[in-house]
Amino acid sequence: MELTSAILIAIGLVALLGLGTFAATSLREGERRAARIALGLAVALSLIFFLSALLPAPARLVVLSLLALVAVVGGI
Repeated sequence: MELTSAILIAIGLVALLGLGTFAATSLREGERRAARIALGLAVALSLIFFLSALLPAPARLVVLSLLALVAVVGGI
């Protein structure tokens, strides 16, 4: 497994676990709508990263570059 694939899979796992935890907390608090939205986002977002890990190496680099660009621009 290449480094870029491992990074994309790790980002997908963090998104899945983070939003999954948010969904579980929302269910415990009785917020069903928030839990549904969080679970939907968890599946969709993690699936994007998991599937992008299957792309060829140049495409994975483009995905990681776009992610870094969004992180930098969002931090400004």
